[in-house]
Amino acid sequence: MVESSDRSVGRGIAGSSLAALGMLTILGPLGTDTFLPALPAMADDFGVAVSAVQLALTGFTVGMAVGQLVAGPLSDTIGRRAPLLAGSSLMAVAAGLGSTVPSVPLLVAACIVMGLAGSVGLSVARAVVSDLATGAVLTRGYAILGTMMSLGPIIGPVLGVTLLWVGGWRAIFLGLAVFAVLCTALLVAWVPESHPPQHRLPADVRVILRVAVQAFRSRHFLCGAMTVWFSFFALFAYVGGSPFVVQSVLGFSSAGYAAVFMAGGVGLVICSLLAAKLAGRFSQRRLIGIGLIIQALGASLIGVAALVGASPWLLLPGMILVNSPMGFVIGPAIAYAVHDLRHASGTSIAILQAVQWLVAGLAPPLVALGGTMTIAPFAIVIAVGVSLASLSWWLLRPKRVSVS
Repeated sequence: MVESSDRSVGRGIAGSSLAALGMLTILGPLGTDTFLPALPAMADDFGVAVSAVQLALTGFTVGMAVGQLVAGPLSDTIGRRAPLLAGSSLMAVAAGLGSTVPSVPLLVAACIVMGLAGSVGLSVARAVVSDLATGAVLTRGYAILGTMMSLGPIIGPVLGVTLLWVGGWRAIFLGLAVFAVLCTALLVAWVPESHPPQHRLPADVRVILRVAVQAFRSRHFLCGAMTVWFSFFALFAYVGGSPFVVQSVLGFSSAGYAAVFMAGGVGLVICSLLAAKLAGRFSQRRLIGIGLIIQALGASLIGVAALVGASPWLLLPGMILVNSPMGFVIGPAIAYAVHDLRHASGTSIAILQAVQWLVAGLAPPLVALGGTMTIAPFAIVIAVGVSLASLSWWLLRPKRVSVS
């Protein structure tokens, strides 16, 4: 449990609790980041096309989407701690089993279960912060969770390449299982229950449906959610396509790809930290606007590279600029979206992030349509995502808002 002497980040949020919640938030995305450098090796091991192995990534994202639709509403009815414990424990088991699979279909099945388990930390951890903070403190808390999650692109590829070198791609899944066990231990030690019985929703599907209807009638929710959905779609096009763009098109080694991906992760951490630092001085609207403008610049550089030739001097900065400003977008946009739905934060965040991961799951197959030697689909899918995110934000947001 968390002692009262712990230093708090905002109203009632202990620093140790926020650190543990950040680890749980990393757990799901780390599942994809670690095995991205191993996708070509996995395809070779199973003797299949790259697009077949990419179904594991799609399966993971589908699991992330569906799992949140269960975990979020469940946490509104039974509390936050039990779903978090179940998710991290299931992740450990599924990742361990994933290391033993003999075929691609079983690999996809294991990744779906891993996605289901990893989804719990994404939605319920944010709900815990929403239970305990408001206004700029809420935005700052979400930004800090975003900073923690941003460590995934830094740790993931390096860890993945290291484990790939030590024991092949199967060692990567064993490493994820160990990390999930660590997250479970931190949860037990540092995260208390934040959603007391008197604040919980009835265990009634009709209540959940009413929250969903209320969410989609809220202009705050639609504006913030659609901005998240489409910017994350662009990000996942980068995540799913970058291994082949960097390694097959540009000719980098797996270690070189890991370095590129890590550079994007460093940029994401910097932007997330800046968003947390500026939360008390800049409005959510301004932070989101800054992020979308930078992301549009990155998409433009990738588009130019698709037209004039796959130059690393255009592609690499473009990919970093698509990835990094998500630190300005995701946390503030989610806080903006749930402004009117604090009474059911678990359910509303679950709806938002479930659609986020479903939409994201469409990106890797679309990028793969052109094969591994052209960047045209990569550039187009990213441009579509960035454009739709910007249009959602600039056209749907209320003219006048009062965000406490």
